[in-house]
Amino acid sequence: FPQKTETKTDSVKLHSTLSPPATEQSPQDTEIKIHPAKLLDIPSTSDTENSTDEVLTESERKGKELEDAVFSFISSPGNIPGYHRELRNVYVQRPDGSTTEIDLIMIHDAGIYVFECKNHAGNIYGSVGNNTWAVFYPGGKKHNPPNPILQNAGHINALSDYLKMQRSCFYSCVVLGSEARLK
Repeated sequence: FPQKTETKTDSVKLHSTLSPPATEQSPQDTEIKIHPAKLLDIPSTSDTENSTDEVLTESERKGKELEDAVFSFISSPGNIPGYHRELRNVYVQRPDGSTTEIDLIMIHDAGIYVFECKNHAGNIYGSVGNNTWAVFYPGGKKHNPPNPILQNAGHINALSDYLKMQRSCFYSCVVLGSEARLK
């Protein structure tokens, strides 16, 4: 759990209450297929951690560092009470056929937590309703990334549609790196 299948698809069994799977599958159990970093033949983090061929930009490297830190925290025994399992770099197909990438998912007995991690270093200006935010980096460089709150809402909508589960089962978690300063 998750278990690898021959098609390189992670098979995850979710009980309707998101409790640990029973030894025998009950009628309430639902098997879903989630394609972490396989849907588009993009290597997942675990496939590339020791790869010398991978070249990351500075921004990608910083983003991966934050995702690694969050994953390490949520997956370490004792940090989060209750039953939970974590997935990284999950690609979900939307109803229109496009895909969205979710940084981290924690399947917990209290619900499904969807994480969007942003490791911007600088002053960040934006509000919940803005489509983009403004990031001013030290040295004066400016960047206008998508609003991570709306971005994660899109992830949750796609995942909810794909799994045919109510949106109330999902919790949005936007994580900003320690060098980000919300203004």
